[in-house]
Amino acid sequence: KTLSNNLSDGQEITTLRSGSTVKVGITQNFFSKHYHINGALVIYDNLEASNGVIHVIDEVLLPEDLVSNTIVDILGDYPAFSTLVGLLETFNLTEAVRVADDVTLVAPTNDAFEEVESILARLVGVNGTAKIINILKYHVLTSIVYSDDLVDGQQIETLFPTDDVNVVVNENSWFLWTWRKISFSGATVFGTEIQATNGIIHAVRSVMIPPSIVIPSTLADVANGNGLSTLVQWVQDADLEETIRDSGPFTVFAPTNAAFKEIESFTSNLSQEQKTQILKYHIVSGAVVSTSLSDGAVVETLLPQNSITVHIDEGTCFFWWCSGSTIFINESEVIIADVEASNGVIHLIDKVLIPPSIEIPNTIVDVASENENLSQLVSLLVVAGLDDVLRDNGPYTVFAPTDAAFTADSDRFTGLSNDELATILRKHVVSGKSFEDDLSDNQILQTLSQGSTVTVNINQGTCYFFGWFCTPQETFIDTSEVITADLEASNGVIHVIDKVL
Repeated sequence: KTLSNNLSDGQEITTLRSGSTVKVGITQNFFSKHYHINGALVIYDNLEASNGVIHVIDEVLLPEDLVSNTIVDILGDYPAFSTLVGLLETFNLTEAVRVADDVTLVAPTNDAFEEVESILARLVGVNGTAKIINILKYHVLTSIVYSDDLVDGQQIETLFPTDDVNVVVNENSWFLWTWRKISFSGATVFGTEIQATNGIIHAVRSVMIPPSIVIPSTLADVANGNGLSTLVQWVQDADLEETIRDSGPFTVFAPTNAAFKEIESFTSNLSQEQKTQILKYHIVSGAVVSTSLSDGAVVETLLPQNSITVHIDEGTCFFWWCSGSTIFINESEVIIADVEASNGVIHLIDKVLIPPSIEIPNTIVDVASENENLSQLVSLLVVAGLDDVLRDNGPYTVFAPTDAAFTADSDRFTGLSNDELATILRKHVVSGKSFEDDLSDNQILQTLSQGSTVTVNINQGTCYFFGWFCTPQETFIDTSEVITADLEASNGVIHVIDKVL
């Protein structure tokens, strides 16, 4: 006749089944004390009778030789833990968990492992399999810990001796209901604990990383973390992500998203092979910090036979103030230098580097597309089917109304057919390449609109104080003033005007 207060933790009691024993487990905290028999919770104890005592438990006890129900066996019955089962097998930990006695497994789901897949792959690449094994051991607690017995701030030893698991318990209540939210080192427990013959399982929604294991930040991670999403997308499209994540060291001259946006009209027409060439032109073998760069240095890139040139502007001094030095790679300015990663360094630049092997089209349409004040003109050229005309060899001179000019004259374009629209737009185009200095007062220009001409009017300006001060020259096409002149293109020139002709 054994009352509960006579039981001791770890005590083995012989049963009436020959050769069989059951093991007592006792857990307690400041508020309560719990008894377990082979993991089954005693829910009512010390029901005394004339010929003995009864302890009511919440599970049927099965002899170990009749059933195998270890932690490993139970995991195999749950598809949600298949990744964990596979990792235990891969890293030869299955048997260790199977034969371990009185342990608690904190079991991440398949989704939890998927979230850290890239991190685990990187750890394997950086340090063999040792860190993965230690992460798995960190999920095996060296004692049975039931949810009801956990207290906030508790530290629990694991099979990874360097790091303990930290317990966080949040008590919540609503009217008469009270519940607890439990997490192990940031991994939140869900559902009820699962009983096994050699311990229990707590299911969690994330993988625990021991504090002593440092996750290396690769170039790909640093790029993701510095707002370089367009560059990251290019890297992924070129199948270079694994290279800059696991290889190296490399130096990456990384254009900002804004830099890619500036040449979007150009890059949208490139093949994937050409984009990959541009990307490789931004990558240099070896980790080169800014202090190692020298003015005039020519550096080979990962794109064969295409090098980049370093230019350093040392700045200037005025009295007691000096401006800092500025580094340029070709024509691109380094705006943030020396962002270090585990396998290299990143320097952010303000323009995309284009290798000499790739010719940049710079037609009238391209130049207009890059000007934020000419977006309506470009759209109308496309609608009228004239964009291809202004992409050919030309040369042409285009008098380009601003967006504001089109908006002010929008009634004229309402209900026009494409042919009528094309007639108006052709009146803004002249054959030949005429810069502002080539134009003369009262000059009559034949436009591409049949039988239609425009007249150049030039106000030379006025000088005062014996020529010390002069008002600027004003150029008009009919009555439209040229507000920006000489935007040169490969097949002509653009003059921006303030009214539609």
